[in-house]
Amino acid sequence: PVYTKLKPEFEQNASGNIRALQGTKITLNIAANNPIETGRIIFSSGDLKDLERTGKRSFKTEFNVEKNGSYHFNLEDILGNVSRKLSKSITVIQDQFPEIKITSPGRDTLITQNMLLPLQISAFDDFGLQDLKIFSVVNRGAIDSLQIRSNISGTTLNLDYVFDLAEMSLLPGDKVTYWVQITDNSPQKQKASSRRYVARFPSIEEIYREIEEQEQQKRDIMESTLQKSDELQKDFEAKRRELLKKEEVDWQDKKDLENIL
Repeated sequence: PVYTKLKPEFEQNASGNIRALQGTKITLNIAANNPIETGRIIFSSGDLKDLERTGKRSFKTEFNVEKNGSYHFNLEDILGNVSRKLSKSITVIQDQFPEIKITSPGRDTLITQNMLLPLQISAFDDFGLQDLKIFSVVNRGAIDSLQIRSNISGTTLNLDYVFDLAEMSLLPGDKVTYWVQITDNSPQKQKASSRRYVARFPSIEEIYREIEEQEQQKRDIMESTLQKSDELQKDFEAKRRELLKKEEVDWQDKKDLENIL
């Protein structure tokens, strides 16, 4: 099919058994050992089609592969002899569904005060991708969607995207469930969705608790700094007294002073 962007394939002395993607256009050229008066191709579905003559003993026909089945030729020569029924199989290769996932954060998270949620999205398809969308639901409300990209080149996608939650007017304690969806470029427009994740806006209690924890960390750092400062002051005083007893300052004394500083 055109959407695959694959080049046509030609096979000589083929067995006649067909295995191809749905929508593939097949052209069959056949040659008989005797001059043929009439020729038809008959499908297992019951459909039949007259063959197009290309010579006294040769014909061709064209059809699209749409479903599994089989076919055979019905040939009759000028003497009324009919060919034996030799069935050949038709096997449809299904276009694979695309794959998509949110690789980062890849877990449920808390929403920060700037209301921005950085995401990393990856997707893959065997022939092509299009229409990348992100869906979201606030608490148990209606589903909202936003198209991120309509046209995507290539068969793989790796995208950094910042999901802006500011317009959702979230309140403390609200939960946003979100996921992404992508479509392949086949005529069937096959879709795939990522796993759903939850981004939660912290409650008032959690916000105050976080502020208290940050303040406590600052106090701990200050106390640790003061303690280290006292220890350095003692070390410096001890070194000063040691140097007062010496007539000369050697290399090790200088190194000790540098370490204290």
